[in-house]
Amino acid sequence: MPSKNITVNPGRMRFSIVLQKPAIGRASDGAEQKTWPDTASVKAAIDFGEGREYYSAKTVTADLTHLLTIYTYPGLDATWRVKFDDAGTIRILDIRAIKPLGTQRRFQQLHCRELVGREAQS
Repeated sequence: MPSKNITVNPGRMRFSIVLQKPAIGRASDGAEQKTWPDTASVKAAIDFGEGREYYSAKTVTADLTHLLTIYTYPGLDATWRVKFDDAGTIRILDIRAIKPLGTQRRFQQLHCRELVGREAQS
């Protein structure tokens, strides 16, 4: 049976994104503090997915999903997040799932949700 070989048009991988790995440190008062240092800068193809609004705790909450395709990055997992500059606007994306593409595993698809407002600050 022939192996499934996945190809990605390199022209689509025009976005420069930054992968951020969480780091737990200590604040001056001794409390745990999560920081997001930049770990790697990679190229990606970004498909801006669907958005939706829903009611939660008597407020309207927006949820926007993205699908990113990158070359395989070893060690990347769903605890990381993505930062990218979208025409001067910094967007923070929470990685929800990572899917390897093809049998050669040259590419990964990152299923992400955009963090907005206070969520993006933490």
